[in-house]
Amino acid sequence: MDVLDGNAIAGMLFAAFGEEMTTATGTCASCATRSQLAEFEVYLGGPGAVARCRHCGNIVMVLVEISGIACVDLLGLVALEQSEMSQRQQPCSPPPSSAAPGSNDRLLDYRTEQDRTHNEQEGRP
Repeated sequence: MDVLDGNAIAGMLFAAFGEEMTTATGTCASCATRSQLAEFEVYLGGPGAVARCRHCGNIVMVLVEISGIACVDLLGLVALEQSEMSQRQQPCSPPPSSAAPGSNDRLLDYRTEQDRTHNEQEGRP
């Protein structure tokens, strides 16, 4: 199977997030490497696409379309950030208070309500 870069899933990302995401920065949950989504190793085939961290090979993202709905699994990422410089029209949640002062990035929070409830029960933010 050929390895592509994250630009190969630009259309799928746009369908899922409603905006250009290849310039967004993802942080790998395994090795903490920060990379633009365009830099991920992408494998196409089967029912969708798999994106892996170039540094450690961890699966960071899985994208599939089910009955016309774009589905994205981001469990391999600890953060997904979109630069202020993007042409973003919609507001997003503010960065956490632990963000570096003067940061030009906003943290996009794509956790589901179920994730938030589970984290609260476990005593995590």
